[in-house]
Amino acid sequence: MEELDDIIKKLQIARNNPELNADDLTELAAMLISLSNQLQKS
Repeated sequence: MEELDDIIKKLQIARNNPELNADDLTELAAMLISLSNQLQKS
């Protein structure tokens, strides 16, 4: 699942980056929510 791969990559980058800002976290949260909704529908 391509979206999941993107999220995992972003989380791995985030883990190594203490400089993460709120926009990055908001984007990640939105991606996770979107993916969760898709999985619930299937």
